[in-house]
Amino acid sequence: MKANNMTPSRLIRWTGLAAMLGAAVWWTSWILNGFTRDGAVAVLGLSERGWRTVANAALVSFIGGLAGIAAAHASRAGKVAFVGFLTTLLGLVAMLAGNVIEFWVAADPGGFMTLVGLLVQPIGLILLGFPVFK
Repeated sequence: MKANNMTPSRLIRWTGLAAMLGAAVWWTSWILNGFTRDGAVAVLGLSERGWRTVANAALVSFIGGLAGIAAAHASRAGKVAFVGFLTTLLGLVAMLAGNVIEFWVAADPGGFMTLVGLLVQPIGLILLGFPVFK
């Protein structure tokens, strides 16, 4: 029996694939969510809440892709890139938590957390991107 030889470079490649599939899921879930008419109509068997749950899976795959980017460039990235990684991670986690809170706890704080995540994430991506991809 051959052992599973998942080298770090192969793992990084899989996180990239997961992030790309997550992007496809993200766009598909939001497009189909737009046809649900505030949860009154199901699209392909899922209501608005169901499509938002699908979007949560995409956010988790984005977190995996972000970890893969950070791991791939860790040797040449500096402190600014690490701060960018943490800021982007914070934005993604805020979006994920906001999405969960909005539909399972209360709409107002959940929507606010999602908005904060949407605003924090690009700042982190810029901080991560400039040192890593120069």
